[in-house]
Amino acid sequence: MGTSLAILDVAATWPREGTWAAVGSIGAGAYHWHISGSAPAPYVAHEADRWGAVGAVGLGAVVRLGMRSALVLDAHALFLSPRLVVQIAGADAGGSGRPTLCSSLGFWETL
Repeated sequence: MGTSLAILDVAATWPREGTWAAVGSIGAGAYHWHISGSAPAPYVAHEADRWGAVGAVGLGAVVRLGMRSALVLDAHALFLSPRLVVQIAGADAGGSGRPTLCSSLGFWETL
């Protein structure tokens, strides 16, 4: 099983100066999901690839380390379309949330 995301975000911080700031972002892109399974008889194994669109919104905090660099802690809500669902023996076993939530800790460097 593998997932690939490509998202282009636009982000803004407030206030524009100072050590601490809030950051917000919005973006869009695409996803690819590959899943394969195995099953004993009488069940049938499947393998599938799914492509779709993804939208993202994020909110977080920035700690500026200098004029051009910062640490960023943020959370994102991802909206996948179409929604992904995995079935095992005819029953829904999991899938993408509505929205799918994730967080990140990263380093920013501006040009």
